[in-house]
Amino acid sequence: TQYRLTSHWALKYRYDNQNKVRAKSPSIIQSALISPFFIDADRIQTHTFQSLYHRDKWSWTSEYRYQKIENQTTPFANVFDQLIDSHKNLEHGIGTKVAYKFSDKFTPYVRGQLGFGPYDNHQVGVGLNSQLTEKMSGFVEETISTIGDGTRFGFETRASDDTTVYSTFGVENDRSLQDKIF
Repeated sequence: TQYRLTSHWALKYRYDNQNKVRAKSPSIIQSALISPFFIDADRIQTHTFQSLYHRDKWSWTSEYRYQKIENQTTPFANVFDQLIDSHKNLEHGIGTKVAYKFSDKFTPYVRGQLGFGPYDNHQVGVGLNSQLTEKMSGFVEETISTIGDGTRFGFETRASDDTTVYSTFGVENDRSLQDKIF
């Protein structure tokens, strides 16, 4: 749900409940597999609260997330593409992102996160969104984190007024998995 407080400020809430979430059996060694979409757990409950502010060339997003994972059998839990990266069973997280639109084509941003749970996940990152064509945009982001550093990039295309198609790619060095690069 989203509620607009003023023409520049909105509040958003999302609740997600997933039962009997099961990953497919990996065809590669388990320690070399990170899936941002699947986790092996009986139940995942997530509450996400966001404050979105946009005025002139500035935008600011703040988020609080509570995530509860019951009977998890794998350590990977990056289920949502939100401001906070819930990788590794993050229970409580707060994050903020500030962006400045330099032109119609370039919007750099900086973001930070404090994440608490079985694995603390504190992060700081910088990135750039770019309008590549009239219908396509892309981004690149570099993140430094207590669990490992990473780079992400992606593209989004507007297929119609109601539909967008996107793809995100990432490489991260997860220190909690013996410094292997994924």
